[in-house]
Amino acid sequence: MNDFDNRSPHEPSAEFRAALKAELKRAYRAEQQFGVPTSSRRRIAMVIGLAAGGVFTLTVGLVLGAVTGYASAENLNARQREIAAARVDTTPPSGLDLIKMPIRHAITALTCSIAAPQVASTQQGIPIASVTPAVAKTTQTLGAVLGVRELPDGKVLVNDAGRRQIMIFDPTLGNAAVALDSAAGASNSYGPRRGQIFRYLGDTTAFTEIVTRDVLLLDRAGRVARSLATPQFDDGITPFAQQFPMPTAMDNQGRLLAQGGVFVRNGALADSSLIYRADLDTRRVDVVGAIHLGSKGERNRGDPPEDGKRVVTTFRQPVPTEDAWAVLSDGTIAFVRGQDYHVDWVLPDGTKSGTNKLPFDWKRLTDEDKQKLMDSAKVVWDSLMVIRNARNAGPTPSRGEPGGDATSPGRGRSGGGSGEPGSSQGGSIQRMVSVPISDIPDFYPPIHRNSAMADLDGNLWILPTTSAQSRHGELVYDVVNPTKGLFQRVRMPVGRSIAGFGKGGVLYLQSGDITNGFHLERVKVDVATPQK
Repeated sequence: MNDFDNRSPHEPSAEFRAALKAELKRAYRAEQQFGVPTSSRRRIAMVIGLAAGGVFTLTVGLVLGAVTGYASAENLNARQREIAAARVDTTPPSGLDLIKMPIRHAITALTCSIAAPQVASTQQGIPIASVTPAVAKTTQTLGAVLGVRELPDGKVLVNDAGRRQIMIFDPTLGNAAVALDSAAGASNSYGPRRGQIFRYLGDTTAFTEIVTRDVLLLDRAGRVARSLATPQFDDGITPFAQQFPMPTAMDNQGRLLAQGGVFVRNGALADSSLIYRADLDTRRVDVVGAIHLGSKGERNRGDPPEDGKRVVTTFRQPVPTEDAWAVLSDGTIAFVRGQDYHVDWVLPDGTKSGTNKLPFDWKRLTDEDKQKLMDSAKVVWDSLMVIRNARNAGPTPSRGEPGGDATSPGRGRSGGGSGEPGSSQGGSIQRMVSVPISDIPDFYPPIHRNSAMADLDGNLWILPTTSAQSRHGELVYDVVNPTKGLFQRVRMPVGRSIAGFGKGGVLYLQSGDITNGFHLERVKVDVATPQK
């Protein structure tokens, strides 16, 4: 990737050329293993064409991302589409799009139960493990868990994003204290919207406050110790004016990692998003990779104004082909590719490697299935746009206020702008519709966005969209390691999803629903048995 410091964004760096060479080798190996026998000349041509196509897609995403602004979709689409497909929890939330681990995984499981896989891969020999009975379980209910941090003294810090609280549980999960509360105006206020947590140095936990864009550091008691000063445009982050995105992970050297926004140019949505890494000591920011987010046909269209306001119609893909990413406990960065289901690794020393295609149970989508997904998506998108447009119609905050943009007054690009000069427009009107049925893929993609999580033992856990190893609708995770590849699958108890990890194979599972509340329980991965 280019460093975007002193060279042209169009000039490929040595690292980029090395990555291209590695991609050609990986594609050739994959074609030899999975491709249809052809002549050597045709085979080589096919491999080069596939690799060049992938690099072209990535390059377009980089170029578009370097010269354009944020899309107005505000990254809401991933969770909305998954909810639409499952027809669950269709209440449009102000921040539920951020609850990406346990609830998203449960929704994925419901989505995947529409029909049995119709095209199965050969998956013999991969051991399947279960989990032990719960050794600890919360007695009180939680709103919705968005992250768990096991502390060195055995206590557990829980981000109850549903009720906007940070809880500290004792090792038995029986007793808890409130560290950050939902009450506004207090010194220990959680904030008006749902935030995220991730491990930081030592026993410190980083907490992202979305509205003020603060990154707060919590001590082992869950109290705010201090805040992090993330890099700004003036620090030389990128050639375009924007703040460093909200970080969601830290590597083994204490550097923050964050996913950039989705960019738009001439109405077309860029199909990739950059992953940034920030060194807080040197204030340097580099690009460590890119993930695929867009799908065929996604774009924005400007429609005739209504009531003096700009109208934008966004064409969305109900079944997007997306990548996922995570940072392992040793600092390795994992990119899970949704097109062919393999993992690209960026190791702590900067070297890169990748797996072959991982086995996956492909499930066909009929035209009837596609139409049902389109209809479900419309219901959810319409309700979400009612909330969004009502919010945008209100008074626009000025620069520096919550919701304001760093480069322009009002709500900025993500909020639709402040209207044309001289008008009373408080924001644009936005609508979302599905792409044509011909642009919807014929098979469910292997993963959804945010389907990958890292445990504390150096492994990557991936939740595929379909699994023939699910007996009664329970979730089955693929566990992948940079050296061992896909070495086991772990079948969850019915109604459970992973909320977080402890060391030595410890899992924190979440069960329940939004109406009645959730419970958290501690289990451990049991001995795996070879698949029959």
